[in-house]
Amino acid sequence: MANFCILGVFLFAFVVGQTTADCGECPEGWLMFRDFCYKRTGYESYMDAKADCAALGAQLAAPHDADEANFMITMIHPYLWVGCNDIDTEGTFVCCDGTVSTYTNWRAGEPNDAQSNGGEDCGVIYGNGDYNDINCSWSSTGVCKKHVTAFL
Repeated sequence: MANFCILGVFLFAFVVGQTTADCGECPEGWLMFRDFCYKRTGYESYMDAKADCAALGAQLAAPHDADEANFMITMIHPYLWVGCNDIDTEGTFVCCDGTVSTYTNWRAGEPNDAQSNGGEDCGVIYGNGDYNDINCSWSSTGVCKKHVTAFL
């Protein structure tokens, strides 16, 4: 059955150009949105959250549109890491999946790299959907993201 499911996902992706979650589901402790599974990390630094996600075979999630951001907001306490940072080039937020951030909702005046003690290079999202840049060593929760077929 699993081989048929994988073949079905491949054929569907080839014909339609996208994958479907019909043949997979998220394991316990993960939440599904579209074709991806999401899991909240502990309260930790950006780099620790990124490492925890990598240990799960996932990436620190970065919303790519408003719907995904709204889904991620349901996991916020009181804010969470956005899987994008501008550590390498100030003002260019690159996401953990290697893409440059295409969807953002920066709070007025952000990102501003305002903190004089180490800078603000890592993004967070608040419960109202606003983004802010904060120091990467601060603690927050993160959300790991992994494609549902990775669990098959």
